[in-house]
Amino acid sequence: MKRSTFKGKTDARFTPKSIIENPNGEVRKYLGNDPSDPKCFKEVYFSRLLPGKSKKWKCNKNQSQNLTSAVGRVSVICIQVRAEGFVYEEFLIDDEENFGVLVVPAGLIYGLFTDKQGALIVNSLGDFYSESDAQTVTDTFNLAPTLL
Repeated sequence: MKRSTFKGKTDARFTPKSIIENPNGEVRKYLGNDPSDPKCFKEVYFSRLLPGKSKKWKCNKNQSQNLTSAVGRVSVICIQVRAEGFVYEEFLIDDEENFGVLVVPAGLIYGLFTDKQGALIVNSLGDFYSESDAQTVTDTFNLAPTLL
């Protein structure tokens, strides 16, 4: 039974994906013709997170990120800044039970965290990478993953 797309309180959206097994291994569809899949992506990156490390805090002002884990587990904390403060939520993506695509919309601050195994993340961008669009956020958010 396929689980449905979950849209969180920060507007990040997780869509579970199926793992198709065959006698020689398995196939995982990342993006395609599913109605919930992003329809436009320009570049795809692979990012390795070393065991126990994190990449935080980042924000793309004008483009979305489409994240999945090809290998391992990653916790993604998404932060939305509002007039009254900020709200955040955490998503767990892995290569087994929580395989799927997390869409991080433009304007959200996010951080990637992994466990002692490390992870290989696939990230497709809604537009071509622009150094002026991507920013490292220097605010210190006292947030740590709880799902790892």
